[in-house]
Amino acid sequence: MRALQHIGPQGFDGVLAAWRRKEVTDWQAGRFLGVFDERSADQYAALAADPDHGKSGNGFQGLSAFGWPQRPD
Repeated sequence: MRALQHIGPQGFDGVLAAWRRKEVTDWQAGRFLGVFDERSADQYAALAADPDHGKSGNGFQGLSAFGWPQRPD
């Protein structure tokens, strides 16, 4: 999983594509998607907007892991 973190956004896109093709389980996708950092913020935001609640939750989890979205002051 460390390799995915180093790859960054392209790794995120690859995991997401494999998940959509059902090549990884929901559990595996959640574990894999949890390793990415702020470089994948755009991917997490797009995933949070996914109409599939099971997928969008992973997007929100990713954003919240590094403090996003923040509440307005």
